[in-house]
Amino acid sequence: MQQDCASVPDERAWQEIKQHAVETTERVEKRQDDLRELHAAVQDHLALLKVWESDTTRRLHAETERFVQQLQQREEELVQMVREDCALQRSQLGELLESLDSSEKQLAAEKPQLEDREWDVVGRAAAQRKLAGLLKQCDFFAVPDLHRYAVATSPVVAERHLTCVRELAPSLLPSALTIPIADNTVYLPLASSEKVGAPVEQRHASMMLPRGILYYIATAGHTKSFCNPVESNAVRVQCDAPVVLGQLSSLCDAGRPTRSTAAVPQHMPSLRTASQENARIELDFGDRRWVECTAYALRHGHAVEHAALRSWRLLGSRDRVRWVVLDEQRRNGMLGTSPFNVAAFTIDEEEVFSQVRHSWCPLPGLGCAFRYIALEIAGPDAVGKHHLELGGMELYGYLVDTLSL
Repeated sequence: MQQDCASVPDERAWQEIKQHAVETTERVEKRQDDLRELHAAVQDHLALLKVWESDTTRRLHAETERFVQQLQQREEELVQMVREDCALQRSQLGELLESLDSSEKQLAAEKPQLEDREWDVVGRAAAQRKLAGLLKQCDFFAVPDLHRYAVATSPVVAERHLTCVRELAPSLLPSALTIPIADNTVYLPLASSEKVGAPVEQRHASMMLPRGILYYIATAGHTKSFCNPVESNAVRVQCDAPVVLGQLSSLCDAGRPTRSTAAVPQHMPSLRTASQENARIELDFGDRRWVECTAYALRHGHAVEHAALRSWRLLGSRDRVRWVVLDEQRRNGMLGTSPFNVAAFTIDEEEVFSQVRHSWCPLPGLGCAFRYIALEIAGPDAVGKHHLELGGMELYGYLVDTLSL
């Protein structure tokens, strides 16, 4: 009886052990199934990675090849552009040399004629005038601007990832327009005593304009007696409207010291153009000497109000293609309030600089300097027409020697 009671717990324990073994076996089999699924998933992922690697490598090679082809194409375009530009410059310089040779031969042919003692006085004077005209023409040859190229790169975010920047190169060619400047710039300001935007006070109409840039050029840097810069060909002036009274050179003659207070103010040298809308007078300071204006002054060109300017704009340019507005006056009645009176105006340098920055590549040392300065009519004059009548003009600011930059 006791033996039967002892066998019952053993049987129960055995059943529990057997049940535990079965459960353990099931868990092991389930874990094995999970591992097999994981193994299969890893194999699939490896195969997918291999496909991705192959596809990415192929696309990378294709993009690299396309990138190299674009770079080579752009390089060929830039090389061709530089070659064409250099060929154009060589052609221009060749034409300049031909002009110089022709002028030299013409001068050489005129020289023995001047030395011929059998000529009468009238003939010699005519020959001398002709020779002087030839020499004056030789003083101002249109020497082409020399350019150089700087290669600029940028991050590869666009197709055109390589470009050339065309910039002005220093030239060793002499220029008849060069006035010696000791430093890079000379500062010739409007006198501080002048009131901004108000007429320059004067007791006599014959008093000259306050001395500035044009006077500095006319006296070769205060080293010589005054010589009209237009007549000496140091500055070139032209007008797109017919001049009906006076000469263009009188525009730069207002600073001549010989104009004393005893001069008759009724017939001072002045110029007047025909009535033409947007008539413009341009001053060319040459390729080796530019001006940066901070102020300017205008002299009325008549003893009475007559056709006094009322609306105009002062412009600046480096290439005669793009122009920057330095100052603009609308219905300004300062000129003509007294005989041959003078009015001075300042220029907003910050506004000019913002326009220059958007029009040209910034060049060290030039700032807001321009080769060309123009005065343009922007509206009717005092009699309702569009005459450009002036007795003189002067500029104030910086005279920049571009050759030393």
